[in-house]
Amino acid sequence: MKYIAPVFLSALLAGEAVSAPFCPTHFQINLISESESGAWESYAHYSSETGTMVLPNNQCKTVSWFVYQNLGDPDSYIQLQTPQWVDQARPVTLGHQNAKGGDFWGTITVTMTWQPEDHLAMKTSHPYLSNNEVKRSVSSKSQPPAKTCVFYIAASGPAKPVTDKAEFHGAQCEWSVTEEGVYTLKAK
Repeated sequence: MKYIAPVFLSALLAGEAVSAPFCPTHFQINLISESESGAWESYAHYSSETGTMVLPNNQCKTVSWFVYQNLGDPDSYIQLQTPQWVDQARPVTLGHQNAKGGDFWGTITVTMTWQPEDHLAMKTSHPYLSNNEVKRSVSSKSQPPAKTCVFYIAASGPAKPVTDKAEFHGAQCEWSVTEEGVYTLKAK
């Protein structure tokens, strides 16, 4: 009987470790939609330093990362990205992880491009189609350019963020950052 409690406690703790994995990040970015319909197709792009963008609330799944085409050539890398769909019901939290030996003297741009609901239905049923192919499939009429927010996140030194935004085609874009380094990017 005296061994049951320690075994139960060990099993309980082991289960907790499995259900809540540790996902270290240098800083986090919350993507939020303030649009009442549609969703924002969102990407994180590294511009001047390699790193990895992950989903800290989804087992540290990678959404932007680098792959070397030739392991002997340090300049042979390409960046791969997975879109994140953000709507009012589903905000997304991204986490930046520095590259090995990285210090984040780099630049990340986050783009959020609004897509109407009919495009989302087509994208869900045919995920291999590009957005241009989806637009041609959904409507034969010419479409105006989509609302787009572009957020620029960089650093001018340790703990000295430099952030800006650009709004295109009627998009309303806002950003804020806490003292702890958590960014909130809003698109409408």
